[in-house]
Amino acid sequence: MTHINRRSAGDTLAIMNEVGLTMPQFVTLHVLVHGGPRTVGAIAGCLRLSAAATSHLVDRLVRAHLVERAEHADDRRQKWVAITRSGRSLVDRVTAERAREFSRVLGRLSPALRRRFVEVLGRVNEELERS
Repeated sequence: MTHINRRSAGDTLAIMNEVGLTMPQFVTLHVLVHGGPRTVGAIAGCLRLSAAATSHLVDRLVRAHLVERAEHADDRRQKWVAITRSGRSLVDRVTAERAREFSRVLGRLSPALRRRFVEVLGRVNEELERS
């Protein structure tokens, strides 16, 4: 994984720079894609940032049309942050690039080792889902 991350980091950073994203902003998009809408406080907890810093970060993502805010149905003081179609497309683009790099790296393995890797990775995934 370190090898793949190292090789794909340049592509990820290039995409982030193209749209002017910081790493915490990109992580926020990932959190929203994979975990659904969140409050600013919940996002702050994931990022380990203050609520104020996270609120500013979210404001920049709103201005970039990558996320949207909506009032919480039961508590108007709370705002839900959700990813937009543009935000999801950006995350999908980075994910696709990382998947291509993963395929290139694994393509260098022998067929027998690749089969074993897929089997072991499947078992690891199953165990992680159970825990």
